[in-house]
Amino acid sequence: MAPADALYPICFVTNTISAQAQTFLRDRHVQPGVSWADKAAGRLAAAAFNTATGPSSAAAAAQFLQDIRNETMGGVPVTIGTPRGMKQQNADKMLIYVHGGAYVKGSCYHLWHVTAMAAQLAGVQVLCFEYRLAFDAPFPAALDDALAVYKDLISSNHYKAQNIVLIGDSAGGGLALALVLKAKQQQLPLPGALLLLSPWADLTQSGDTQTTLTAVDPILQYTLNLAQPALTYVNGNPALLLDPLVSPLKAAAEAFKGFPPTLIQIGLRDSLLSLATILHRKLTSVGVASVLSPWEGMWHVFQASLDVPEAQEAQRELAKFLVKHLELEV
Repeated sequence: MAPADALYPICFVTNTISAQAQTFLRDRHVQPGVSWADKAAGRLAAAAFNTATGPSSAAAAAQFLQDIRNETMGGVPVTIGTPRGMKQQNADKMLIYVHGGAYVKGSCYHLWHVTAMAAQLAGVQVLCFEYRLAFDAPFPAALDDALAVYKDLISSNHYKAQNIVLIGDSAGGGLALALVLKAKQQQLPLPGALLLLSPWADLTQSGDTQTTLTAVDPILQYTLNLAQPALTYVNGNPALLLDPLVSPLKAAAEAFKGFPPTLIQIGLRDSLLSLATILHRKLTSVGVASVLSPWEGMWHVFQASLDVPEAQEAQRELAKFLVKHLELEV
């Protein structure tokens, strides 16, 4: 069997990671995606994803958040979680979560397990916005929604840009990067920091590890579950995949000059490892304070698996970065 055709990880389970992480690797394998060009099938798949992630999200919200409220900002639905024990001095600070899901699935209401722990540890409220998904509204709809929320936050809602941090996982990481690129183009003030968890920063099959870690990454394989969402995001136009606002890594290094301090967390079994490495080197080449944080034996967006000790440690690392760059009281 050729590696590109393999569904099961063709690798050993290392003993250098926690017992919980070893169990995850033994039990998990890549799932082929649906045809996202079929809107009806896409909606069903997106709903199934929400059903699968819902219990973990609800448990995290109950443990780490004292309340959740729904609002609209810039015409976009948002939900804001206030962490338990947040100090009033931090009320003018905001963590914006740009959720993942390959641009075709995911919802703020079903992904609290990605950000709620870090937000509670740092003592900062977290906002997630419901950007339009690609099978209904392809590029640039998601980016337009992100920009509308960001502009609203730094204007009518009176949050200073330096008091805002963006956090994005997977496609959300790519969208967060595109948002900062777009804000820079429009000469808007940039956020105070950027947190990227396994960012999908290039929607083409580029980078060494999108090939070499095929069948080693238990979550992703480009041809099985990324290629179709990528094309769906650009409405079937492959030329658009080269647009830096779609694939931020296609931007010249100079485009990243002036970016805020950035933390990039990536697992060493994540097929997007190369993209994280290339991004880090581009950022540092133009003087951005970028930290690349690699994690032994970890998979794509492992930080969401809160029963795994490495995920808890990664959440603590995110919180420390937040406290430092937002000057939070804890």
